[in-house]
Amino acid sequence: MPVPELSIVLLGMNLLFPGAVLADMSATPIQLPDRSPPSKPAQMIERSAASSPYAPHIDSITLREERIAGRLYIDQQIAYHAEDGNARNLHFELVSVSRTPGKVRVRDHPIRSPAARQQAGTFILARFNCGPFDKNYSHVTRATIFAANGEHSNTVDFTVDCNLAAIS
Repeated sequence: MPVPELSIVLLGMNLLFPGAVLADMSATPIQLPDRSPPSKPAQMIERSAASSPYAPHIDSITLREERIAGRLYIDQQIAYHAEDGNARNLHFELVSVSRTPGKVRVRDHPIRSPAARQQAGTFILARFNCGPFDKNYSHVTRATIFAANGEHSNTVDFTVDCNLAAIS
């Protein structure tokens, strides 16, 4: 029985390998280990209720450390739903700092999720830069979501820990 020839086109060149046999190239995908740092739910303390039953509502907050080029960032995933689908701004307010390593700042984040996604429940990801400080510290942040019609969500406090000791 004659051996079939294998022809491969490589960058516009036609290469001919006489006597080559095609093998089964189906492969099982390789699962790489997840090296991202684990997320952890933040303990939330509700400070005030939403302005109405139709106002946005903060459901949970999940925190995850990310270390990039010797800097520590805390990713804050704020899960919420807005029955009217009109949430527009995530407002952060600094409540307290454990020790003052320097100027700690928090900033607001615009919300651009479509109405249908907000109504079903979604999240906004905000990143906090722990700064160039050399001492560990933590701070309490207050979060509120404001809607286009002036309504506001429940107001919640949560703690962000900046453990700078393990930065490499």
